[in-house]
Amino acid sequence: MTSPPPRRIATVDTHRGVSVIVHMIDGPEYYGELLAVRDSSIVVLTRNRIAVGSFAAIMGITVGESAPTDFTTGRWPLETSLGKLATASRFPYGIAASSMAVLLESTKQSAPADLRTFAP
Repeated sequence: MTSPPPRRIATVDTHRGVSVIVHMIDGPEYYGELLAVRDSSIVVLTRNRIAVGSFAAIMGITVGESAPTDFTTGRWPLETSLGKLATASRFPYGIAASSMAVLLESTKQSAPADLRTFAP
């Protein structure tokens, strides 16, 4: 066997996304790991749950622990901001369906939660 079993692909511990604080427009903040960046949203692991946050509902994102960088909503998301966010995520090229299935199974979810309705 030359590859790990498919159910282990998403749980490889060699790479983690940066820590982020997602600041929602309606007030709550969510702390977690940046998993991926999509065209119109981000995917984070927060409180042992996979959640998706739409850029339309996000005021800003603080990235990193020691020297945070704020990405704010002025003309957000800027392409350079998206590129930096994607590079810092666990899955910089997006999450394959098989990897998402493993992540959701590990958090006992059938689908990602929506940060707009996620209980902080």
